[in-house]
Amino acid sequence: GRGKHTTRHVELYPLLGGGWIVDTPGFGVLDLPAIRREELAQYFPDFDQYSSGCKFDNCLHYREKVCGIQDAVREEKILSSRYLNYISMLEEVIVRERCY
Repeated sequence: GRGKHTTRHVELYPLLGGGWIVDTPGFGVLDLPAIRREELAQYFPDFDQYSSGCKFDNCLHYREKVCGIQDAVREEKILSSRYLNYISMLEEVIVRERCY
């Protein structure tokens, strides 16, 4: 009753820019490390070149009116799916901050 594409072993895939992607059996949920909301964008290096378009240095790239990252998403320079993943993680980080 298992699907054809079920992972049964661990496999590492190197990324061209450094780092790795890990395909592991049973891995279905991302557990974020304990970070502050202001730190999350640092884990999205493709955002760096557009953050100079932000009005404020502490921009979260979320609900700010003048944001270079949001502009880049609208101009399709950053994939909207990538940005939505960032927002999903950001909201999780914010909820965690409020709980602690």
